[in-house]
Amino acid sequence: MYIYIIYMETNQVKIPKFKLKSKALKSHYTYASILTSIIAELEKIPELQSLKLSQDLTALCCSIVESVKISGTNPIDKKTLVTEILQKIFNLTPDEQVSIGTQIDFICSNDLHLAKNPIYDSIKKFFF
Repeated sequence: MYIYIIYMETNQVKIPKFKLKSKALKSHYTYASILTSIIAELEKIPELQSLKLSQDLTALCCSIVESVKISGTNPIDKKTLVTEILQKIFNLTPDEQVSIGTQIDFICSNDLHLAKNPIYDSIKKFFF
């Protein structure tokens, strides 16, 4: 009778660096990386759940997505990205997703996102 014991910890697994050759894979990887990093930063905001449908939080998300520099990949739909960020944080209902979409349209059509505002630099230092 043989007994096999395998020890595996996630800290010990090393994934080698890899190069994505397909444009579709690069775009997907870039999109997922941006999504997870923005969500990680937004979750640092205290009492974030109380800001679920806040236009200020939506404007902040829009400005963050607007300020991300993306090169060498297919264009990313920024409205979809902002909606997906807020969906993953708050688990929005379909009605709330429509409301967020309306907020994003209003913010972008009126240039209310913070990336064009001089105060954005001081806010950016606080959050990032």
